[in-house]
Amino acid sequence: MKPDEEIIVNGCVIKNGGKSAILSIENYADILRGKDILQQDEANTPVKEVYYLIQSSIIYADAREKIVPHIQERLAGLVQTVRGSHQGMIFEAANNISAMKYYKALTCIRTIMRDEDRQG
Repeated sequence: MKPDEEIIVNGCVIKNGGKSAILSIENYADILRGKDILQQDEANTPVKEVYYLIQSSIIYADAREKIVPHIQERLAGLVQTVRGSHQGMIFEAANNISAMKYYKALTCIRTIMRDEDRQG
């Protein structure tokens, strides 16, 4: 980890001190890097709203049962509004959600989100 970098592990925020550190995760855990976190007020497009919901399912595992149906509903709506390779990424994200691979789903949506930001 870089100095002062944050990660969230199973809902717990961990912040590195002033020096670099190496963490080794030896078993499964829900992990989210601080630089991947989208603030709620930044979730101002349908793609970013889905990203925020997926991120929330990682951070708030105890609320996941309530969040996941909303994610699936939003992904179903998104697939009808995007075109090209982004449709495939939405299907991949949906499959990852079904397989409880939330970070992998997040990375699919992050790619679409970055393209959306580039297009302005």
